[in-house]
Amino acid sequence: MSVFKKPEAPHPPAAMRPVAMAARPISAPVPNADAEEPVPAKRDLGEIRCPECASPDVRKVSLIFESGTKASRSVAVGVTGNNEAGVAVIGGQQQSLLASRLQPPKQAGDGGRAFLVALATFGFFFLLCLATSGNAFLMFSAVLAPIPAWLWVHNQYAPAAKRAHEAALAHWQKQWCCMKCGHVFA
Repeated sequence: MSVFKKPEAPHPPAAMRPVAMAARPISAPVPNADAEEPVPAKRDLGEIRCPECASPDVRKVSLIFESGTKASRSVAVGVTGNNEAGVAVIGGQQQSLLASRLQPPKQAGDGGRAFLVALATFGFFFLLCLATSGNAFLMFSAVLAPIPAWLWVHNQYAPAAKRAHEAALAHWQKQWCCMKCGHVFA
């Protein structure tokens, strides 16, 4: 008899023993003995399937993006032989290939229109200033006039761009992605 003999564990009571699981998945069709074709699987009312391949393995696009994107920030501290210390803050973002493909829509600006109008306004007053031999008022106007011009154009396009982005974001949040074939649908 060995000193290192492993003690035997008592058998669990019958109520705690694992029950054998069925060999087929719950959603698999049950064969009908009288029919020649198999009975199709029943669909739950809340089940969503891919319209391309009919796979039930679909996930929300927004959740795929969130779970596949990770922001990280690290702090490194070092000391040299001369007792000099240094600190570095390193940050970044890691993203899975699928998460990068399913990014939310980006907010659109005014397409550079406001900048172009401000630049044209500056150019107009600058050329006018040169033509009138350096009038101080026109020179002052060349510097300040682009600001209200930029604000006016920006305010004309910003609300429409915001509404378009909100609509695109709402559509993105309703999308699903099939994990079998990769089809994205709403």
